[in-house]
Amino acid sequence: GRGWLGTAIVDAARQRGLDVIALARTPTPGARAVDLTNTRALAAALTGCTAVVNAAGALPGRGDTDADLVGANVELPERLAVLAAAHGHRLVHVGSAAEYGPSPGPTDALVDEEREPAPVSPYGRTKLAGTEAVLAQRAAGAPALVARVFNLVDGDLPATNPVHDLVTQVRAGLVA
Repeated sequence: GRGWLGTAIVDAARQRGLDVIALARTPTPGARAVDLTNTRALAAALTGCTAVVNAAGALPGRGDTDADLVGANVELPERLAVLAAAHGHRLVHVGSAAEYGPSPGPTDALVDEEREPAPVSPYGRTKLAGTEAVLAQRAAGAPALVARVFNLVDGDLPATNPVHDLVTQVRAGLVA
């Protein structure tokens, strides 16, 4: 609930009048701190929730380690899906276009759900493993879905986002 995407999701939900509990790894104004590696603590924090949106993730470009990637991108989604199966709340897991691997060339077919994932980066591989964990729990009855997002663009993109500079230039009228 405190990252760029999580904050946007929380703000949009609150603007629609929904009761929102934002969770974060560390104490932050507006977000409840919870140990995301502790299943019992996570279950307690989610008590009473009807839906959970998982927008947590780790990126190597921010200095996250391989262990951070596995923890945030694989283990947390699986833990949330197991809890969704056990407690009945709906889970929406935010996957990534990086799960598909390189973008197709101009003569290739568009990327859709039928394309076989072929990630090439540690980030893409861990995001795919998280998606597969959620889908395995869904097959076992968890009310869960995965949204593989592509290019999220807004005026307040963090500087670490690969398209930040382009968006900044477009907003300034430097690129048409």
